[in-house]
Amino acid sequence: MKNNLNGFPLDDSMSTQLKYNLFAERMNRGQLSYNTRNQSSSSDAVMLVGGLFKILFALIGFAFGILKWIFNQLK
Repeated sequence: MKNNLNGFPLDDSMSTQLKYNLFAERMNRGQLSYNTRNQSSSSDAVMLVGGLFKILFALIGFAFGILKWIFNQLK
């Protein structure tokens, strides 16, 4: 059996446990930072697409309103 796995000892000493805990904290902090950065950009994109759909539907509604008014004037 190996005593060393890619720089991480496999014994159950306090220094090994501390090394694993510090490594896990750094990985967790990095993952949380990555998630918060990417989450904000994806929510911004969703808000942008939603805003574009609102503008599109407003323009379609406005066009139908204008057409209805024109047809009512022609009668």
